[in-house]
Amino acid sequence: MAGLMKYQLVPEDTDERIMARRVYEFNRYLKAITIPANKLKPYYVLDERALAFLLNTGKEELICQNGDWYCLLKADWDKIYQT
Repeated sequence: MAGLMKYQLVPEDTDERIMARRVYEFNRYLKAITIPANKLKPYYVLDERALAFLLNTGKEELICQNGDWYCLLKADWDKIYQT
């Protein structure tokens, strides 16, 4: 998918397709910012960019807080991403 997007071979002619690309890129970003020790834990730790994406796309109900940091349960995100 990344190669198709790089060469602009994925059509973005509808809002649904544009959102699908954004969700795909966000999923890649989440996995990139997850520190190795956190890979076995049931959540992603969110930075400002990840928080902004969830708020801008109306998915704020997925955000949880653990002490001083925000997180996203992997199971909750996987349900959305698989859809």
